[in-house]
Amino acid sequence: MEKIRTWLDDAECKDHPNPNLFWYNYPRPDDKDGREETILQVYVALGYCETCPVRKECLEEGLKTDNLHAGSIWGGMLFVQRRRLAGKKVAPRNYKEDWLMRGLESMRKRRSEGV
Repeated sequence: MEKIRTWLDDAECKDHPNPNLFWYNYPRPDDKDGREETILQVYVALGYCETCPVRKECLEEGLKTDNLHAGSIWGGMLFVQRRRLAGKKVAPRNYKEDWLMRGLESMRKRRSEGV
């Protein structure tokens, strides 16, 4: 019997050697090294999402099945971004992703400037 293909078969992350790349931790506020590691990890993961041919399907699946898990990336979006897109309330404790968003923006800027 032939296997039925799904959008997952075409996902950039499908055969990634580290599936945990797309699940990130929230380091303590005073853990500067941990924060830098998380920013780099998420930056790399989002790079896969940028070129993924099924990014839209991934995001749709994540929203449809309520895969709004904190600390995960679906369709190139972080937890708080997906919550907002789905029109769901963002608990105050989840604003802790703000540092991550600022860190990613700073990293993108440095990379575009060649730093």
